[in-house]
Amino acid sequence: MASIYPVIAFNPENDAKYMHETFQDENCREKDIAYILSNRSNSQRQEIKQAFTKTYKQEILEFWKNKLEVDFYKVVMCLMQADSETDAKHLHNAIKGLGTNEKVLVEILLSRTYAQIQEIKLHYKRLFKKDLEKDVAGDTSGNLAKIFKIVQTKARPTPTKYDKESVITDAKLLSTGGDAAFLEIFTGRSWAHLQSVFDYYDQNNKTNIEAAVKKHSSGDYRRALMHIVAMTRLGGKEPAALSEPYAEKLHHYLNAKSVKDKDKDGLVEMIAGHCERDLADIQRVYKTAYNKTLQETIKEKIKGDMLVILLTLL
Repeated sequence: MASIYPVIAFNPENDAKYMHETFQDENCREKDIAYILSNRSNSQRQEIKQAFTKTYKQEILEFWKNKLEVDFYKVVMCLMQADSETDAKHLHNAIKGLGTNEKVLVEILLSRTYAQIQEIKLHYKRLFKKDLEKDVAGDTSGNLAKIFKIVQTKARPTPTKYDKESVITDAKLLSTGGDAAFLEIFTGRSWAHLQSVFDYYDQNNKTNIEAAVKKHSSGDYRRALMHIVAMTRLGGKEPAALSEPYAEKLHHYLNAKSVKDKDKDGLVEMIAGHCERDLADIQRVYKTAYNKTLQETIKEKIKGDMLVILLTLL
């Protein structure tokens, strides 16, 4: 569950004007910016950026750059960044250097729609002068590489209606077929159809589909298939089970006596990147795991203007 939602009465031109005028009052500009940004969705923030540039002939981040405290500006930069651009940066970090973080590839490439992935690919090309599809293919292999190839090049069907006979056929193929059947069915069916296939499989076999995946696969390929199963159970939404590792990452960033700049960067990216998706879920997991709310920990570890804006996002 998200912690930020789109505002209904939204006017990007008015917001852009308000953002510009806040700098006439030295005492209130940061809190005003924090209030606006934390009450707008990412897509609405992109509209504010466009309106600001059109009205004032200047990029809003350039306008803010030397006017805001450094740590506060870091948060603002992340919030004003398109979600697909953030994903492109995470994918690049997962691929570059020695070793590939396949877990990040699974979480992003298998959780986004085909249209979102196309936007990510454009940002990846613009930022790093490289082709995402080629980079992923060069750093993965086997069935995992095949899954990544499919989701980047072929849209998942969207119909909510499905044919009962095709459901039964797919369920039987998962019982008797090999890798080709798993790849085709897991990536080439709508979420509604896939849910019906899994339900039929569970009801007509001694084990459920999760057990079948574990028997059929291993390693990161298994992780990818299990991720698709989890999303299917949730109607195509990112599984809440991912909240636990995200909570662990937040704890890592905040665990030191003095939070270093690189950990602040990770903290900011994590909160800004999840506030519209599952930050509320992550906060619940965090409280259960560490007997303290994320808000309490951030208040202890973060100071100044960065604290003000981070708290508005929780």
